[in-house]
Parts: sequence; structure tokens; C-alpha cells
Amino acid sequence: MRRNITKKVILQFIPLIIGALLVSSIVANIAIKVFLEKKVMEDLTNEAAIIRNVITTEIGNEKNIDREKFKDVIMRSHKLDKVGLDSRLEVITKTANNVVMSQSKDSQFDSQMLTELTNRIQKGKESFIIKNDKDDFKYYITVLPINKLVNNNRKVRYWVILYTTTKEVSNLTNTILRINILIMIIIGFISIVIGVFFARSLTKPIIKLKNRANRISKRDFDSIEMINTGDEIEELSESLEHMVNELKNYDESQKRFLQNASHELKTPLTSISGYAEGLKDGVFDNTEEALDTIIDESLRLKKLVEQIIFLSKLETTHEFFEMKVVDLKELIGNAVKKVYGLSAKKSVNVKLDIEDRINIYADEDKLIQGFINILSNCIRHAESNIDIAVKQEQELCHIIISDDGNGFSKEDLENLFDRFYKGANGSTGLGMTITKSIINKHGGQIRVSNNENGGANFIVTFKTI
Repeated sequence: MRRNITKKVILQFIPLIIGALLVSSIVANIAIKVFLEKKVMEDLTNEAAIIRNVITTEIGNEKNIDREKFKDVIMRSHKLDKVGLDSRLEVITKTANNVVMSQSKDSQFDSQMLTELTNRIQKGKESFIIKNDKDDFKYYITVLPINKLVNNNRKVRYWVILYTTTKEVSNLTNTILRINILIMIIIGFISIVIGVFFARSLTKPIIKLKNRANRISKRDFDSIEMINTGDEIEELSESLEHMVNELKNYDESQKRFLQNASHELKTPLTSISGYAEGLKDGVFDNTEEALDTIIDESLRLKKLVEQIIFLSKLETTHEFFEMKVVDLKELIGNAVKKVYGLSAKKSVNVKLDIEDRINIYADEDKLIQGFINILSNCIRHAESNIDIAVKQEQELCHIIISDDGNGFSKEDLENLFDRFYKGANGSTGLGMTITKSIINKHGGQIRVSNNENGGANFIVTFKTI
């Protein structure tokens, strides 16, 4: 079962949107995580700077500081500013006996982490990340060293530890991720709606074209479906309408052809039938004359049928032509020889004025037939002379065939190449139609006009090689 274009577009569009949203979400999640880790360290560093300023202001240059006062100052300073994530604060000390301990009752640091902290501090690092195997969290840590003499002149080093855990970061990351997913879903929904609208706007004119094509298949050439999309679909619509006009003209020409053909075929058949019945009934005293008439009409009928078949092949079968390189001078010369009997009978002199060899790509036999038809027409109407000349213009050559007859009437000029049109002294009415078809199949053109002296001009143009 065929799927319509709208479904195909949507089914291809949705996976693309989903894929783009998934990639965007993954990239955004990674970027947010990296950003937050960096931001956490920056926030902890900024908070440590605030605490350092408060301690400097509150304690100043006191040599002996009460431990409780020291802790109170630190805790108050920690409450002054909360930058970004919630941070925690602990104070660790290292006594003269190198004993490291936390000053907080609910310390998150066990002895192993305190040792790790001390090692990092001794290496001069003030911001770093360590992992606690106990709770499997990472700790983002900033160290603020405080060097004072406290507790009865006993030298004690203090470090204020600001930290937060990956749990806090993960909570914020998950919150942002949920918001991001919600935004992506909304964007995806909007994109699908836009995709559906786009698909329908794309298929609507195509459906119109399909309906138009269906009407054409039923030979409805008159209804017009205008499409104004300003793109290739509009061009397709214009091409379709052009094709419709061509089909309409062809259909009408075929109807005229059948009407004319039936009329032309009926005339000799009627004559043959009438004479045959007369012979049967014995109404003719001179049977020889009746038989001659039957033979003449039969030959005329045969010629007409042959020309109809020949014209049909010319217009429908490309393989009917055997193209090769031919010399135009020699080709026209052969055509002149073939009409010599007709020209001699009418005492018409045919003058061929072509000096140089001119090569064209042609089916020699058929093109000779085309020139024979032209020359035969000229001989029927010429007084005494027919001139054939060639004029070359860049890659084109123009063969000009002129006679000294009375020229064409206005009706002749308009209808000369129409099927079954017979001018004065015409034969079957197909000769010039066949000639034009042959020349067109060779990529050439044929035009007719009257010359200044009153005779007829045939101008045939070909591309040379």
C-alpha cells in the first residue's frame, strides 16, 4: 500500500527531530556538568575570599585568639554570602605534634580524608577534588589557611575547608536536565506541528497536479488548475499546462486528420466502387476506359495510404531514421535528378548553384524525399525556371529554392503544411506535411514566402558539421 507524501515527510521528519533532541540533550547535559564543576570551584573560591576578608576585619592582628571566638567569626562569615550551590564549612587543625583533627562535631571527613586533605595542602593546592570511598561522593574543596597562635601560646595551624559534594551538583544537574528535557519536548512538539504544516503545504499543490493529471487522462483538456507557489512545483504546473495545450492541439489535429483521411480515402473508393458496379451491370460501352479509371483510382488510393503510413512513422518512430554524414550538394543533386522527368515534361529548367561541399548529419533517403516534394511543388507552379542556392551563416546553412510562378496565396502561406491541405494543382495534400516532418526530425526548419518577382520561396535551414 502506498503511503502519501505527508506521512512519508512526517515519518522521516520525526526521527530526525528526536535524534537532534537526544544529541542536544546529551551534549547539553555534559556541558552543564562541566560548567557546574567549574562554577562550583569558582564559587567556593569566592566564598573563601569573603571569609578571609571577614577574618581579617574581625580578628585583625591579635596574637592570641580564643578558639570559640575564632569559630564564631568563621561561622558568621559563612552565613554572609551564599554563592551558587550550598557549601559546607569545616575547620581542621594541625597541632605542633602534627595531629590533624576537625573542629566540627558532625564532620564529614574521616581520618583517611583528613590525611588526603593534609597531603594536598602540603603540596600547595588550594582547590581540588577528592573522592570519599565511604559514601562514594566526590568532594569539591577550597582550602583557606589561617596561621595564628592560640591556646596558651601553643602554635596551631588552622585550615578553613569549604566544600560541596557531587550529590549537590547532581541535584542541580538533574533539575536543569529535567527543565532541558521539558524544553526539548516542547520544541519537538512545535517542530512536529511545523513539519505537518510544511508537509501539507508541500503536498497540497501536488494533489492538485495529480487531480489535474487524472482529468487529462479522461481527455478533459479545458479545466485549468493554477498553482502559484513560486517554486519548482509552479514550474511543473506550467509545464503540465503546456503539455495539456500540446495534447489538446494534437488531439484536435488527429480528429481533423481522421476526418480528412476518411474523406480522401472515400473519394477514390467511391469512384472504384461506382465503376466496378457499372462494369458488373454492363452499363459501360467502353470497358477499357472504366478499367483505366479503376486502376488510376487504385494507384491514387495506394499512394495516399502509403503517405499516411509514412507520415505516421515519421511522427512516432525515432528509429525510423538512419542518420549519417552526407554532402548536401550531392544530396540535393540526387533530388534534382529524380525530378528531371517531371521538369523536362513541363519544360522547367532547374538550376543548382552550390559550389562547396557542405556536410550535415541526415538520413539521406528521407531528406531526398523531402526535397523531391519541394521541387515537385515548384515544378507544378513554375513558368520556366527554378533556382537552388545555398547561403552559409556561421554553423547554419540556408537552402533557398525559388520558382518564377505566381507565388502563394495568403491561404496557401497559412495552411501549406497542414495535413490534406491542397492548393492549386495539389495531389494528396500530404506531401508538404511529410516534408516539414522530415526536416524537423533533422533539427532543421522550413519556411515559405513569396519573392519579389512574384514566385514562391522555400527556405530550408540545417546545422552543418
